[in-house]
Amino acid sequence: KNTVGSHTFTIKALNTNDVEFSRTITFNWLAKRYWGVSSSEEITDVELLAGSQELATNKNKSMKYDCTGGKYFYFAYPSSFGDAGNITVETMAWNGYVLVKRNVVNVHGVSIPMNIYRSIELLNGQVSVAWA
Repeated sequence: KNTVGSHTFTIKALNTNDVEFSRTITFNWLAKRYWGVSSSEEITDVELLAGSQELATNKNKSMKYDCTGGKYFYFAYPSSFGDAGNITVETMAWNGYVLVKRNVVNVHGVSIPMNIYRSIELLNGQVSVAWA
């Protein structure tokens, strides 16, 4: 699967007394979101996948970036989570970003449509950002 979702499997059988019994299991698929910093305006799939990451079901995330030395900060997540509509930097509303929508090929060779946000400007020092 290349989107968040779940699938339930049920197996049924008859025991030696001819009584049916069953077991059910549900598998949940989560998607990864990625973030980090770079001095490059464009980030490759390899660079993106090598950054910080976690499994998630949505785009909401608060974090601190270390842009010391002049870096852009990045945040990427599956496009199926929707566009970010409420981004804050140091608790103030912010729209100083570039959004690139493209497919990212993960380590399993699966192509996943991603939203990749990058700060417009090179920054220096610690930056707190909340994505929603």
